[in-house]
Amino acid sequence: MTENSRYWFPAKRYGWGWGLPNAWQGWVVMAVFAALLLIGAGLLLPKYGPPAFVAFAACLCVALVAVCWIKGEPPAWRWGWKVTDPWHAHVYFDRDTWTVAEQLHQKLNDLKSSGAIPNLVLVGKMYGKSVGPHPKPQFEIQFLASALPEIDALIRPTGLTALIHPLTDDDLADHKTLGEWIGQPLPLDESVLDPPGQNQGIARFGKVDY
Repeated sequence: MTENSRYWFPAKRYGWGWGLPNAWQGWVVMAVFAALLLIGAGLLLPKYGPPAFVAFAACLCVALVAVCWIKGEPPAWRWGWKVTDPWHAHVYFDRDTWTVAEQLHQKLNDLKSSGAIPNLVLVGKMYGKSVGPHPKPQFEIQFLASALPEIDALIRPTGLTALIHPLTDDDLADHKTLGEWIGQPLPLDESVLDPPGQNQGIARFGKVDY
């Protein structure tokens, strides 16, 4: 993941707007915003009173929104995730963790076969090499949002690194700002991800892994 191509501010999961920064540039913007507010309060309130400070703060807020609009994830009205929304989990492994990954892979297949997790849709094969945007061997889990707590609870105790993310119409945002890492994040090859407004993963959900 390249720093320059990252969104500085992720879109809110609920409502409209942006959340806390997820890049260092965003935190710098927030620090400058807070510093200017404090300086403005110290200079304007004693001499000109609250109206001048309120006007100054309003101008700062407009500037902050402008920065978020330019450098943030495109905002939209969102109300969290529906229980039927499609999700992916990518579980990474190497030579040292192959056995642990294989055990988890088998357990997931058994749970799917038994119907113990009804909305576990597909457990992909274990790839012995890098595929797609993934920098190391992995296997993919496809499931509906209602199964997220169970999938998360199965992965975390293994100590394996994993990326869990929703499937929306923004493939890039899914892997960057909407996804959650379990363990140490890995650098993804963003050049193979679909641009905003496209996501081939939706069409292959429940059919083919990656």
